[in-house]
Amino acid sequence: MYDDYSRKLIGKQIEVTFTQVEDIAIFPWEIGYFVNRLNTFYYKDEVLNSISAAINSGVSPENIFMLDRSLPFNQIWANLDILDLSTTGLAQLYKIGNIASLVPNIRLQRLSIMLSLYRSINVFLRANHVRPYFLAGMNEIWAMVKEGSVANGVDALKNRVEGTFRKRRMEKSDSIEELFGNYNRQFIQLDTEIAEITRRLSGLEAGIDLSIVSRKLTKRLYNKYYGYFVSQFDKMARPLIGVFYPEENKVRILGRALVNKRAVNYTTFQLLEARRRSPMVEVFIAGATMITTVLQEERNQEKHEKEMEILDAQLRKATAEAKTAEIEQLSKKIRLYQQLNEIAQESDVLAINALPPSLAKEQLSRAYSHVSYARQMLLEDSGMKLLDDSVRIIDTTA
Repeated sequence: MYDDYSRKLIGKQIEVTFTQVEDIAIFPWEIGYFVNRLNTFYYKDEVLNSISAAINSGVSPENIFMLDRSLPFNQIWANLDILDLSTTGLAQLYKIGNIASLVPNIRLQRLSIMLSLYRSINVFLRANHVRPYFLAGMNEIWAMVKEGSVANGVDALKNRVEGTFRKRRMEKSDSIEELFGNYNRQFIQLDTEIAEITRRLSGLEAGIDLSIVSRKLTKRLYNKYYGYFVSQFDKMARPLIGVFYPEENKVRILGRALVNKRAVNYTTFQLLEARRRSPMVEVFIAGATMITTVLQEERNQEKHEKEMEILDAQLRKATAEAKTAEIEQLSKKIRLYQQLNEIAQESDVLAINALPPSLAKEQLSRAYSHVSYARQMLLEDSGMKLLDDSVRIIDTTA
């Protein structure tokens, strides 16, 4: 089972300082907003790095998924690591949200519909004053649905719900029939749509891009099965990402150190200090993913190389003119860039670059681009900038 922290460079941290562009009054809520949004963008970059590295390590893109609700911040989430869907893992997923796979996966879509059905059942039962939550038979129902015995699974679940009514001597409701009929139609529609997608995309070469897929599919099918992942990822503050292992019936959570408070490590984003010293200064420390922000939102290594060439040219000019202070400053900056690039190469920060052309890579590239743009807008709108010469690389193994 792939562990994304095997690719992350735990032994290095990046400390950065942001300061106001202009020394103007700033309210506490503005400070909180900036910190929260910067944390959101760091989290998103971190899990996108994890997804890219996972695919590079052989994980199938169709088994990578997102839950479409952000995790609340006020819980420990100690179980978010490896979830066993044969025991308690389903109940964990049930609490969080519906499933959106990176590329279509009929098993994961069936699981999403099943979890949604359980939520609808509980809404109905609560309306009829039946408590606690009804999660009976979830593992057994999933075992049937997972292998394609959807009708048997839905019938078994319906019998359990009706048994709850009989046990409480409640009359069977027509609403239950309507509810199960609706979800039966959803399962049938899923099978039909996946078959339609397979038919329309058959014969196309590997590495096709999203523009070809969008032309081959109806707008509704494209948005539902190829556009939904990125659109939801953009909207959410802390989307939970997982990898499904169908043979083991387990899920591995990616980026667990950023959601599971018992798994915190040196990759976690932290605010070290916020001080009002004309102008406002905020100091952060995080893992290698912070390099993305330091290098001005730029992931293209060719751009890094051009920046290094410019610095080298400036250094040669300063040396020729014997400008000692400038030489020292430029040499320091060159060394920093070299160290940051080495860290990026050793970690998963540049994993997206190693992916071959594919639908998954294109979706991830779009998500990266959206995060980068949103972070740049945050800095501009908040009137904040990275403080010159504030970047420090910290060796946590020393």
